Amino acid sequence: TEDITDYYGNSLASVSGPQQQQKYIDIFKLTPEQRLRVINSLTPSSTADMIALYLADVYCEQDRLNTALSYCSKVINMIEFTDGTVKHTVLAHTLMGKILTKMRHFMNAEEHYTKTLNVLYLTNPSEQAVVLENISDFYLFQKKCLEAEKFFINSLAKWTKLRNKSATKNLCFPILMLRS
Repeated sequence: TEDITDYYGNSLASVSGPQQQQKYIDIFKLTPEQRLRVINSLTPSSTADMIALYLADVYCEQDRLNTALSYCSKVINMIEFTDGTVKHTVLAHTLMGKILTKMRHFMNAEEHYTKTLNVLYLTNPSEQAVVLENISDFYLFQKKCLEAEKFFINSLAKWTKLRNKSATKNLCFPILMLRS
């Protein structure tokens, strides 16, 4: 039997009881598919979801698209199961759109970008500009320049509106201070 180890791989041979039967899993020696099985075995949590999303993004950047798709799908399923945070929902659907775009599954990618935009529309309109920019890139990838232009213009309008609101808030604060 293997020794139980701590996070750093140091032996914990002095541990007694049922914990002795546990084995240390060296995550670095696992294949991406084996890592996904480890992630699937974890209790759903926002930390595990974020780590799985980061790994999906890494695999997407390496053009290991099927692996990236598996990781991202797992996170989306867990978010829907656990009623995850808006931030995780937005990140997962945006990344899924990116992966599916690279895989040339444009209808499915568009569906995920639309879900992201809908979630933000209801919860956090200030972040819509970023999603609109992602959708613009999606259309550019397909050489649909007119659609891309529309979304870039909408994104710019959102950014301008946000900047003006922010500038107005910043200007109002000193004026209020002078009055008091």
